[in-house]
Amino acid sequence: MNFLRNTAIFALIGLLIFSCSKDDDNNDIPPQPETGYFVDTITLREADGNIIYFTNFQYDSINRLIGQAFAEEDGDIDQLEYEYNNQGQMTGYKVNGYLFYGFEYENNRITGIVEYDIDTDEVIDELPVTFSNGIYSVDGVEICKIDAQNQLLEIRGLDIAFLYGEQEGVHRHLDPVPARYLMREIDYVLADLTLSGLELKGWTEEGTLAVSTENVRNKEGLITKVIAYNPSGEELFIWDIGYKERELVE
Repeated sequence: MNFLRNTAIFALIGLLIFSCSKDDDNNDIPPQPETGYFVDTITLREADGNIIYFTNFQYDSINRLIGQAFAEEDGDIDQLEYEYNNQGQMTGYKVNGYLFYGFEYENNRITGIVEYDIDTDEVIDELPVTFSNGIYSVDGVEICKIDAQNQLLEIRGLDIAFLYGEQEGVHRHLDPVPARYLMREIDYVLADLTLSGLELKGWTEEGTLAVSTENVRNKEGLITKVIAYNPSGEELFIWDIGYKERELVE
């Protein structure tokens, strides 16, 4: 009996050691990195199929948007490049390799815009920027209103106010960048839907609903199509969105 008992004990110990060894081996396997879907391309077209813009997106190693190419149907292409400081604030904006704007900050708010001569890179203008009650003004003119998450709420000069839903939008992993709202090329922000991390539901003009949108999602919950309608329910234009999976960075 003692022999049998001892044999059973040794067998049990061996089983436990083997099990622990397997656990240790599993612990040596590095965890799989978490990934997410980032917009790769957007085609904005009219209801009749005419392309307004085809846009592709380039990101850096920490998933900041650093470049885009906006191509029009007639073949014109604008290659945009964005530069950032260590705080993740956009400090430079280039078009087709030429420096157009620089941005100055204080306490995480834009305080100035520097305009450059594209031929010489010399400063041609320095515009003061103020921020109050969510409204950015450039050289005394109100430009836009944003919220605490830097979403674009209003384009003041055009009296346009954007409407958002509660679900995640096209750019669920991309933070809105207020500097882009202050550029003359503000239509790009609507064309590429980077004005918010939430789904776009439409917008009003002068307080009246002008456009409503339908967001079409795939089985992963990604918005693959946004359809814009006028108040009569007629299609105005459509965004077709393609994605690329990328590793998320803390």
